[in-house]
Amino acid sequence: MNSIYDDLEYKNEDKEQLSQELMQSFSFDFSLCKVWAHGESIVNIAINARMIGTCTDGQLDVRFENFELPEYVNPTFSFKIFSLGGYYHLWVANEDMQYFIDQNPSKEPMFLGLYFIDGELSYINLNIHDPAVLVDFYSENAIEKINAKFDVDLKTMREW
Repeated sequence: MNSIYDDLEYKNEDKEQLSQELMQSFSFDFSLCKVWAHGESIVNIAINARMIGTCTDGQLDVRFENFELPEYVNPTFSFKIFSLGGYYHLWVANEDMQYFIDQNPSKEPMFLGLYFIDGELSYINLNIHDPAVLVDFYSENAIEKINAKFDVDLKTMREW
């Protein structure tokens, strides 16, 4: 069966070892940024920019090159916890979310999702508490890849 989850298959007992192997630094070139609030797109920016994540001792430090959106997201931020999903990697800022909300400045992401299509990092999502927004970053052909994967999954579901 061809599914979006086929990109990253693992057995539960291998999850911890695989998570350690996948906690890596990255450089992500993006050409589209969207900001979402209350289910609506409020910002749509076409740009050539880069997000760089440096993983050291289990912590991910992130910064931007050629990109600023100061009203919604800080230019640098960090994450301490890594989790592995079917087709994404999730970084979490702090295990105690209430502490994080109380202690951190606004525009600091709580979650960072790295989404892979055919093994390639194609889309990154930031979840920000204050202001309450989602900020999405897409590689050049990510939208087309996402739509193509979604169409394949719908077809497979209908046949099943």
